[in-house]
Amino acid sequence: MKKITIYIVGAILCLKKRKDQSLKRKAFMLICTVLLCIISPTVAQQRKAVEGTANGIQIGQKLPDSIWQHSFAFINDPSGKTNISLQEYKGKLIILDFWASWCGSCLAKFTALDSLQAKFKDKLVILLVSSVNTKDKLERMQKVLRGKAAETKPTQMGSIINDKMLMALFPHQYLPHYVWIGAKGEVKAITPAEFVNEVNIKQMLPLSILKKP
Repeated sequence: MKKITIYIVGAILCLKKRKDQSLKRKAFMLICTVLLCIISPTVAQQRKAVEGTANGIQIGQKLPDSIWQHSFAFINDPSGKTNISLQEYKGKLIILDFWASWCGSCLAKFTALDSLQAKFKDKLVILLVSSVNTKDKLERMQKVLRGKAAETKPTQMGSIINDKMLMALFPHQYLPHYVWIGAKGEVKAITPAEFVNEVNIKQMLPLSILKKP
């Protein structure tokens, strides 16, 4: 970097002091070349970072540590917790269920999800996720989860609310949207509702976990 600075300073002095137009052009070209060498890698790195965020995490990739440790706002927890981290559930099969209180297909799946959660107990955790993009209201979500809305029954599942981070990692256009995270922290699958069933959960669970009582 020190040498580059010397070259640039020298070239600038040439521009100022030399009357020869040919030398001035050469000095100007030298400055442009050096600056381009500095700027190009930075631009490429920034573009790669933006593309990575836009594409989200792909199947087979692991969630970054920052996501595991992040404290998410949470509602409808049986023990009354108002914040959770995914770290609490590491080692289990985690299914993230992106939903909204106005999504009829989301609500229709809740009874089946409750049954799956009860069947697999400590081997599986199903976490509802409401992103800021849904523009959902807290009061409405609480009514739905507690079974106080006309079309719903109470559910034992809790929901992350006002989410931005998970939505950015797993961008989608349709609800419900399910992300399966394995016991080792890797994304195992990204599926629609019909794939969330007992057969597929058994296939996703390692034998060592599946055999535990």
